[in-house]
Amino acid sequence: MDQGYAPENIVILTYQGLANSRFFASDAPKTLNEIGLKRQDGYDAAGQVKYTDGQVLVETLYRFKGQAADAVILTEVDFEELDEKNRRKLFVALSRARLHVIYITSERAREVLYEKLAPVDSEC
Repeated sequence: MDQGYAPENIVILTYQGLANSRFFASDAPKTLNEIGLKRQDGYDAAGQVKYTDGQVLVETLYRFKGQAADAVILTEVDFEELDEKNRRKLFVALSRARLHVIYITSERAREVLYEKLAPVDSEC
């Protein structure tokens, strides 16, 4: 929001999925900096998704596939290697942002990314 994005235009995406994410745990926070978080809260009688009250949408990466938001906060990124599955998953996640993305990784994933993305010394 400090970057000028309205809460309704920000999405928090979890890399971990429903079962492993702290954002979907029974004790998950209902707010972040006093802004309500909007999460899936079951289905109505017609089978439509119901959401909790809130302004910032919290969603899993897979359920948000094919959608986009002005600002995306990708969180709970953790992996041991940057294999093809994780490359694709990261691409999908990072491409959900129209204008701005922040990603939060584990120390382990950060080290893997730095190792893979660090420039290689070469003589030209």
